Amino acid sequence: MTVSPTTTTVVCLKGNKRQMEHRLWEDWLQYAARLFDRHYGRWANDDPFGYNEAASVSLLAAAASFAGHVVQTEFSTQKKVAGHPVVGTRGTDRRYGRGDLLIRTEKRSWAFEFKQRFGKFTESYLRTDLERASKCADAIFEDEDGVPVAALIMNLSLIEDDEKIEKSCEVIEQFARNSDIDFCWRLDPPDKCAPTYFCFTIRAESTT
Repeated sequence: MTVSPTTTTVVCLKGNKRQMEHRLWEDWLQYAARLFDRHYGRWANDDPFGYNEAASVSLLAAAASFAGHVVQTEFSTQKKVAGHPVVGTRGTDRRYGRGDLLIRTEKRSWAFEFKQRFGKFTESYLRTDLERASKCADAIFEDEDGVPVAALIMNLSLIEDDEKIEKSCEVIEQFARNSDIDFCWRLDPPDKCAPTYFCFTIRAESTT
């Protein structure tokens, strides 16, 4: 299936360009931008990342598929039980659960756990969201599902005031610079629409 050229831009705000993730994930998000444009071109003023977390992850999954990767959403897996040491393939250290998004490439696989925020952005809220995503990612067995990644989606489309959008962008970008986030990209739509941010922490560890 042919994906039309993008007018939405993807800007990397943080990340080591020498890491594999930078190259593959930026390409992935470029496809997400193209899908954004297809959606926006048909339903003007409708942000496909402005619905909910599940809808956003489904769009990211489609983009990863266009990028040539093997993708699964809501995949069933075994997860670590908090407070129990890992003792093997059976026992009280494991429980059945689900992960949000699994992306497999020839060289590496990643298991993502997402949290999405709309509307109100403060450092405290963002830190809490990252901790929640990290707690989920920390439960993933890397040798079974791939490298665990805590991921945040921050969509500003519900904010109508331009000044509040600008302030929210400042808060998000400062948080990305000063936190444990490894990679951060901003998706800038056309027509001065509000941006969406994607932040990722590899092998995130929960502090709670």
